[in-house]
Amino acid sequence: MKLYDKALVTIDQMGNELTRDRIREFCLLNCKEVYLCYIAPEHIIAGEVGHSLAVGDHGGDANVTQEHVRALQEYVDLLAAEGVDVHGQIVTAAEYDRGDAIVSLAQQLGVDLTILNFEVGGASAKAKVTQQIVARNPKMAVLVARPTT
Repeated sequence: MKLYDKALVTIDQMGNELTRDRIREFCLLNCKEVYLCYIAPEHIIAGEVGHSLAVGDHGGDANVTQEHVRALQEYVDLLAAEGVDVHGQIVTAAEYDRGDAIVSLAQQLGVDLTILNFEVGGASAKAKVTQQIVARNPKMAVLVARPTT
C-alpha cells in the first residue's frame, strides 16, 4: 500500500543525480501515480509588465529547449523503469509566477501530494510556493525537498 495515490513532483534545470535519486526512492516507496512537472524558465517581456494576464498566458518569452525535454524524459524513464505509473509535462513560468502554475496544475490533476523539488530561487521560493499551496488546498500534503546544489 502506498501513502499517496497521486503526487506532483516539480523539478527544474538545476536538478542533478542526487535530485533524481531522491525522487526515484521516495516515489517508488510512497506514490501510486506520479506527475513530473518540469518548470522551464519564462522571461518577462518588458512591454508586458503591468498587464493583468490569465494563468497560462504569462506574456513572457517561454523558451522550451531540447535540453528541457531531455531532462524531463530522463526522470520519466527512471521512474518508469522501476514500474511507477509516471507522466511528465513541461510548464513554463516566470520565477515570480511558479506558485500559481504549480497550484493550478495540482488542482487540475487532483493530486494529494506536491513535492517541491525545484532549485531556482532556493528555500525562500519553496516557502512561498508552499504557502500558496496550503492557502488554496489546505488538505493537500506538501513535501519541501532540501537543496541538492
